[in-house]
Amino acid sequence: RVARFRHENRTFLAYGHLQGELKMAEPQPILSFTHLPTRGEKPPTIAYSAVLGSVWREAAGGRTAYFAANVSDMRRTVRVETARGPREMTVEQHDFARLILED
Repeated sequence: RVARFRHENRTFLAYGHLQGELKMAEPQPILSFTHLPTRGEKPPTIAYSAVLGSVWREAAGGRTAYFAANVSDMRRTVRVETARGPREMTVEQHDFARLILED
């Protein structure tokens, strides 16, 4: 699924230019994950946002894409800040979404 999504969006994710992190109007819930222990060491616990994202610009064509990944167990709708003002993106649980804007 990840490979297919990346391939379908390769004009941005492989050949485009990373513009930065996705700016969301509201903070997302913070999730935590504890890794499996290795070599008898205490496993680290990592905290991260339920929805992660980035903004990419197409190398040729002038479009901008806003990508979001939902790593939580429930559907999420986020308001993202775009060059044209706030927009909503709905991302299903454990899935990806994109919003493409023409310049």
